[in-house]
Amino acid sequence: MKCGKCGKEIDNGARFCDACGTIVSQVGVQNGVILPSQKYGGNNGAAVRYGFEAPKVITVRKTFKELKADAREQIKGNILRLFVIGLVWGIVTALYSFPTIMDYLPEELKGDIKISLEVFSLLSLVSMVLSIIAPGLMQWGDTTNLSRMFTGEKAQIRVGLFAGFKNFGAAVVTALLVMIYTVLWSMLFLIPGLVKAYSYACAIYIRQENPSKSANDCITESREMMVGHKFRLFCYSLWFALLYIASIFTLFIALIWIAPYSAQVRYNFYQNIKKLGLEQNTQV
Repeated sequence: MKCGKCGKEIDNGARFCDACGTIVSQVGVQNGVILPSQKYGGNNGAAVRYGFEAPKVITVRKTFKELKADAREQIKGNILRLFVIGLVWGIVTALYSFPTIMDYLPEELKGDIKISLEVFSLLSLVSMVLSIIAPGLMQWGDTTNLSRMFTGEKAQIRVGLFAGFKNFGAAVVTALLVMIYTVLWSMLFLIPGLVKAYSYACAIYIRQENPSKSANDCITESREMMVGHKFRLFCYSLWFALLYIASIFTLFIALIWIAPYSAQVRYNFYQNIKKLGLEQNTQV
């Protein structure tokens, strides 16, 4: 049987899903999927209804090895679609980076590129607008696909490219505020900026799951959620940084697999600490 909430396999006769903690009832079964009843909370409402005690703690903090193993399974069969999405967003990034690239070109090359001042000004304006909106749209699409793969669904190209447009304001504002806050903290010193970057790491995930929340609320929630977890995520990032560096020996071809792998591990990390936090609040 499968859980109707997260899609994970559930043993016959199980009273709750080990993966997401949702109380299930054998009464509601459709096409081999056990439908979820009410997820238990502080009052154990569903547990009382079905006559048993809900478990107080069903989640443990996953190790890096476990997070990586889960991610490898989740991205399996999705690499080509994720590569296409990454390629398209890479082209968009290159387009809005064009004026900046021009500044660093040698003078002899600049002379070979004939662009009028009016055209260059227009390109600079378009570049500025794209640099503001594109990161949020890209992050929202990526997060939506990470969420799909987390629950066992396949990533979709149209989701990766266009999901952000359906939540345009939420995607752009959240990513923009995270960037602004991080830059402001970085102006004090590098270390505070780095710490805040990890504090805000979950903001886009939270906003994608709760589009009605404000960007500031999601940033605050991310900051609270990451208390006691920032250094762990930093160490995970260092491990993947080594993989990125090692991809040089494959002429960067390995990035086709490393990029979605690292992104999925980060998303799994978020889901794990979110669950831990929810259960701790339930026990209070």
